[in-house]
Amino acid sequence: MQKQLLKDLIEWIENSSLSDLASRRLKLEEQLSQSLATDVQSDLKLAIRLIDEEVVTRACLQQKSA
Repeated sequence: MQKQLLKDLIEWIENSSLSDLASRRLKLEEQLSQSLATDVQSDLKLAIRLIDEEVVTRACLQQKSA
């Protein structure tokens, strides 16, 4: 994945709501199941992993603040 694209993705993830993240994750999973190119699959898996990490991080922070 290109550096600028990765930076933009991380910025979007950090500023998105949980519902936006869930929606985007579902779309990425659809694309992953339809993609044959290995490099595209790798990029999609990275994006999904970053979204998952953000969701887990937010959940942990929310528990600590409660």
